[in-house]
Amino acid sequence: MSPTVESCPDQITDLHRSRFAELGYVAFENVLSGDEIGAARTALSEVTHSLIKQLEEGKAQLRQAPAGATRNYAGPRVVAEQGCAIHFESGVDPHALSPQEAEIRFRKLHDYDQSHPVFQGLVQHDRIRGFLGQLIGQEMILKATMALSKPPFIGSEKPWHQDNAYFNWLPLELVGSCWIALDDATIDNGCMHLLEGQHLRGPLRHHHTIDCEIVSDRID
Repeated sequence: MSPTVESCPDQITDLHRSRFAELGYVAFENVLSGDEIGAARTALSEVTHSLIKQLEEGKAQLRQAPAGATRNYAGPRVVAEQGCAIHFESGVDPHALSPQEAEIRFRKLHDYDQSHPVFQGLVQHDRIRGFLGQLIGQEMILKATMALSKPPFIGSEKPWHQDNAYFNWLPLELVGSCWIALDDATIDNGCMHLLEGQHLRGPLRHHHTIDCEIVSDRID
């Protein structure tokens, strides 16, 4: 079934809920305005720059990956006192990066929702928290925020996985994610892929080699 992508509605309808139950997702264009996207990109830059400056000033810690880490988690990360952290690919030295260089070299930024007022606002956005609550059927509680980057030429692959394999939150039917592209996301540059309806199979076995990934013979 080809995905149906429509311009963002004013509210969630029964048809959207039906698609969500059947396919495991709904996709909308123009959920955020151009100004909101621009503000989010600027805020992401400011948080990234701040973390590197905190590292330079000794206010953030540089932590190396633990022994036995999977390939996608083998790189260093910079962790601020409040818990916000930025991850890099293996072989990258954050001390050698300027804030501007770090912005285009990081792999993942997480737990940044309290680090900038723009993200605090997005968490409460009617088209994010409001829509998720309408799809799930309950008031939402934020569990995590992540910004995933794909650095040119060095970005590692993200294998097939179920999000909850990383977190183990229950009950599964009340766990949801909101994914927003801040840059143009295309097949050629590594956009998000989903397997429609696979949530109906329930939790699948994962193993840890490249990342936390579904065992290959379980994907059909």
